[in-house]
Amino acid sequence: MRPLSTMFACLLAAAPASAQVVGEAANAGSGSNAAGAVVGQVPGAMSAPALTPSASPGLQGSVFAAPSAPVPGKAGVIPALAASAIIPIDPAAMPAKKGDYSPSEWGKLVTDAKDEGTKAVLSARPGDKPADPQMTVKLNNGETVSGAFRGLSDGKMIFQTGGKFVGLKMDANNIEEVRRQTDVIFDGSGSYGHEEVVVHNRPAVADPFKDAARYKGRVVDIDTRDLDDLKWSAQTLSGRVIKADGNEILLESAKGQYHIQREFHRIDKMALRTDHYSSKGQIGSISEVAGKIPDGGPAEVVLMGGKTVKGRFFGVRKDAQGSFILMEVASGSGTAFRAFRDFSDLRTPGYVKGGLLADAETVYTNPEK
Repeated sequence: MRPLSTMFACLLAAAPASAQVVGEAANAGSGSNAAGAVVGQVPGAMSAPALTPSASPGLQGSVFAAPSAPVPGKAGVIPALAASAIIPIDPAAMPAKKGDYSPSEWGKLVTDAKDEGTKAVLSARPGDKPADPQMTVKLNNGETVSGAFRGLSDGKMIFQTGGKFVGLKMDANNIEEVRRQTDVIFDGSGSYGHEEVVVHNRPAVADPFKDAARYKGRVVDIDTRDLDDLKWSAQTLSGRVIKADGNEILLESAKGQYHIQREFHRIDKMALRTDHYSSKGQIGSISEVAGKIPDGGPAEVVLMGGKTVKGRFFGVRKDAQGSFILMEVASGSGTAFRAFRDFSDLRTPGYVKGGLLADAETVYTNPEK
């Protein structure tokens, strides 16, 4: 495989759809004095403020400021605006990459990712089928990147969008949603289809007293402390969210109700739990399993004949032939999406009636903890 810098240079000229880039390039030059860097909005592909480099010579790291008009009544005063999270990449400044990741190395990258948005992007490995996964990544500042995921460089996830290259920092915890164009293999028939799948949709929790409302009806674990006794009052409260109005979170548990109030309590961490589910003997049609397992949640589908397929559940879809469930399953060194129309059970792993999955997804950590 050609070096990453060479690959990028070729892609600028031809951008072949079959090009595959997997691996890490050492010391990428997005922060050097790189002439010809990609700066600005990519029409129809990238939604971001128009960017201009700082006044100092060259590109100062990956920090760019959106151009601003002077403040009315204050001649010459330009307000400082937040830098874009979309980092222009200059392919000419990219050095030769160190080498391709092996399947196990790439798998470790996914496992070690510290936030779910990064995991969702990395779960589509460049070079796997379909090559150069097409994605739309929405950030929590309103910016959007749409294009092909091409690999990694200098701690950034690299996307080709509109013939140009941009990067997003890994584990920045700023990815709200990831949509991916996927090929779908229909079980039994072997036929193919195409679907856009939301592989991640989890806006960051900034204020748990308010944002916990989006999990109404779900079970959460909340690590909390009394404001007047931070040292000795730490406890974990678990229950189903009844309400969260900005001032109070009300949880319902087997032991009764918990009132967590902003006036008296500090929240250190909040984790989301998933109820166990099994469709066996509970449904009359495939459509009835919709929403029973969270999209992206672990699941098992038991096929007619007893074979079990494990993976992640991505909801119920419908086409001219009727309804089907969509699962992301292991396939070779990566994953593939499979559709199932006939099955005897769709369930969470280790199903226990009335129980909860053992693992919990952390959705908030207090930065002052």
